Amino acid sequence: LLSKYSGQDDLIIGTPVAGRLLPELEPLIGMFVNTLAIRHQPRGNQTFHSYLLEARDRTLQAFEHQDYPLEELVEKLDVARDASRNPLFDTMFVLQNTESQEAQLETLSFSPYVQEHSISKFDLTLSMSDEDGEIKGSFEYCTKLFGADAIERLTRDLLAILSQVGINPDLLLSDIQVNSDEQPEGFSPDSIDFVF
Repeated sequence: LLSKYSGQDDLIIGTPVAGRLLPELEPLIGMFVNTLAIRHQPRGNQTFHSYLLEARDRTLQAFEHQDYPLEELVEKLDVARDASRNPLFDTMFVLQNTESQEAQLETLSFSPYVQEHSISKFDLTLSMSDEDGEIKGSFEYCTKLFGADAIERLTRDLLAILSQVGINPDLLLSDIQVNSDEQPEGFSPDSIDFVF
């Protein structure tokens, strides 16, 4: 989707990872999160299936190095810094695979607190989660760059892409359509729920 919108075939997308790999960190309270900068290079003459396998392998390789701090990577690359931007990527993909459930003690109960914030840390963040067998997603975006109409169009195009590759995983990336006004044959957005 990002390649189709930007016309680029060399993209870096950030993704957060939980950093509690060492057993001695398990009893500690607090967040241990790092961000991986993962490079993607979708080529038009590649099938979606082969691109998916390539992206999977690249992501698994990145996870093998998740202990390497992003800040050290930025310093080592000696990237020009701009306080208003992330030095390596402007887009983030978040997969929420933790259960948010209530906990109960004898006389005390805990329930998740949904924290709302109104400032986007990146130009565009797509968050996905599997909740009770349904895939749910939401976009967080910089309102100086995107309006609600643009994000709704982006969402329709994402759903159209998912539908097309679900029907034919061997579709060439160059043949995938993102015209949100036209729905591909077999289009069924009902299995994914998006929130803006």
